[in-house]
Amino acid sequence: SPCEEPVVGTPGCMDTLATNFLADATEAGFDQYGNSLCVYASCDDIPTWGCIYGNGFGSFNADFSAAQCSEYGGSPCEEPVVGTPGCMDTLATNFAADATEAGFDQWGNSTCVYASCEDIPTWGCIYADGFGTFNADFSAAQCSEYGGSPCEEPSSDVVGCMDSNASNYDSLATVQGYDQYNNLQCVYASCDDIPEYGCIYADGFGSFNADFSAAQCSQYGGSPCEEPVVGTPGCMDANASNFNAEADVAGLDQYGNSLCVYASCDDIPEWGCIYGNGFGPFNADFSAAQCSEYGGSPCEQPVCPPLDFTTVNTGVNMTIFLNLDSVSIDLADGDMIGVFFTNEAGDLVCAGSSAWTGSSITVAAWADDTFTSLVVDGFSAGDSIVWKTETSSGVYDIVPTYDNGDGIYIPNGLLIVNSLEFVYSCTGTLGIGCTDETAINYDPNAIQDDGTCIPTVVGCMDAHYLEFDSAANVFDQTLCLTWKVEGCMDAFACNFDSTANFNNETCEFPLEGFDCQGNCISGSDISVNNGNNLNEISWTISDCDGTELATGGEAPYHGCVELGENYVLNLQDSDGDGWNGTEMIIEDNAYTLTNGFEQSFVVGSCGIEGCMDALACNFDSTATIDNETCEYAEEYFDCDGVCLNDYDNDGVCDEVDYDDGLGIDNAKELKHRIYPNPVENKLNISHYYKKEVLDIQIYNTIGLLIYEDRIKTVENDVTIDVENLSPGIYMIKISNGK
Repeated sequence: SPCEEPVVGTPGCMDTLATNFLADATEAGFDQYGNSLCVYASCDDIPTWGCIYGNGFGSFNADFSAAQCSEYGGSPCEEPVVGTPGCMDTLATNFAADATEAGFDQWGNSTCVYASCEDIPTWGCIYADGFGTFNADFSAAQCSEYGGSPCEEPSSDVVGCMDSNASNYDSLATVQGYDQYNNLQCVYASCDDIPEYGCIYADGFGSFNADFSAAQCSQYGGSPCEEPVVGTPGCMDANASNFNAEADVAGLDQYGNSLCVYASCDDIPEWGCIYGNGFGPFNADFSAAQCSEYGGSPCEQPVCPPLDFTTVNTGVNMTIFLNLDSVSIDLADGDMIGVFFTNEAGDLVCAGSSAWTGSSITVAAWADDTFTSLVVDGFSAGDSIVWKTETSSGVYDIVPTYDNGDGIYIPNGLLIVNSLEFVYSCTGTLGIGCTDETAINYDPNAIQDDGTCIPTVVGCMDAHYLEFDSAANVFDQTLCLTWKVEGCMDAFACNFDSTANFNNETCEFPLEGFDCQGNCISGSDISVNNGNNLNEISWTISDCDGTELATGGEAPYHGCVELGENYVLNLQDSDGDGWNGTEMIIEDNAYTLTNGFEQSFVVGSCGIEGCMDALACNFDSTATIDNETCEYAEEYFDCDGVCLNDYDNDGVCDEVDYDDGLGIDNAKELKHRIYPNPVENKLNISHYYKKEVLDIQIYNTIGLLIYEDRIKTVENDVTIDVENLSPGIYMIKISNGK
């Protein structure tokens, strides 16, 4: 017979679109399942997508779908799909070319059907009528359970039993195998082979833990291997009916309960549950109600209200000195000790009290006065004195030992107490609780507020709605209005979801300069991939004018750079052994430094390449880029292989011709070199006339002397400025006066 909290107001359907709209309803009505009591004629009238029943309406949520609506006999009203749903994957056997959006079933699975795992878009489960992707809540094992064919990611690892003590040990295994229950896929012949105490199955092994015991092992068809007990287990409590004097280890059953059997709650060591064959203490996970459910007899801690140590000074008292030799419990400073009498209603009332401060305290026990004959407000002569105390542990009855009496009240008398023995009575908490009627935890039986009142907060307590209030403690379905669609709400993110109304912080953004497909928004895609000795490499990209466009060191690198059509790529290696496998990829072209310290690549055209040294035989006056291809004539010859000086025209250059008709006998003394020829500004003369005087004369073609100089030589090289000479052919004469 249910006793429910009365409803304040008039509950009923408050939606004017419902067929059973109740105009005088003051609050929305709900059935025992939390469904609205409103009845709708069609899906055009409903307040949100959900299920129309014959007597109410339920909104869809993460735990309630259209499929379940149909199962429960309702009519589902689902959000209409915009466009043409269907399978849009060309690899599926049911690819629909006219589909404009991906189709999904009521469980969120794709409606695409695949012939094999080679066709699937990601690892998942192939059903006869669809496909489901694996995730944290859906595994290959569950796929098989639901009648699907799992397609799992292949692994190079070898999964198997890696314990050499197991009968199915696999020496080739690199990864220990586990079944869907996280049991080892190792099979053991006996408990002597197991790695730890646990359960041997025919096809595996499971370790014991707080949630898996030997009893459960047997229930699941396994063979338990338990830790051996050292000593003699049994009941070691002398208050138990099956006390075993020979036991030296407390005996416990498979559930962790004591094997001690108690006749009554007076014998138990703590509050708990008496079974026919044992005893289990109460804890956070085991209550008196559960004890009864399991066939036990609960022994609960007695509950009583707190003691009231307030007294009335009636003018007459008995003085009681507590000069204690011993107390049987630890008392804290401030714990109250009092003496009690029985009033006219039969209730114990305090007539004297004192706070504990140590072994010596005094209590004034007040007598009943003569002014209030109808009210007993103290002790009468001859009354027995009742002692009580209250500590943080609860209420205790006190058995005193008197030095000069027997505990009978004598007005104006004196009583001395030597010791106190304390006997636990009850909790002292009855009547203490929340006294605020508006609080969610209001206790109508409480007479003393304990400060634990929790304000009532009415709100939407369904986290599937945007209006969900985490502080709410009273559920109001009418405040749940907007179904929460989680997703990325940043329009600049790659996974932006235009349907989302709750940002779940899953936004994914491309690298700077790239779009969501990994393509450069502008410029060229440049990457430098891994290799060896990465700390040695560096690179620079410049335009044709030498302006640096990009630079970097080490790898990897990936970025977008505006390069243009013409640029120069320079690769460097500080060790001189090349890039050791590292490559720079620009668009579809690969570049590397095979060996050496540096190498440049010109991409496109940066002017005209050629030899820019005017003294070289292949000097190119139109070149704008020196490509280091200059070629020079051999010594004493011009670029055509003709001697620069050949007096006798015998094809042997004068510099090495010792019979040239010049009458020079000592070729070594006259040996010299004059260059360049032709000359524009500076004429160089190399000679062997060190520390001598040289006479140098230059004649034109008609024999006219146009230059003469005498030089005291110090070095072997002499330079003459001929910049002022007119272009033409000249002869030079060198002599040392010998």
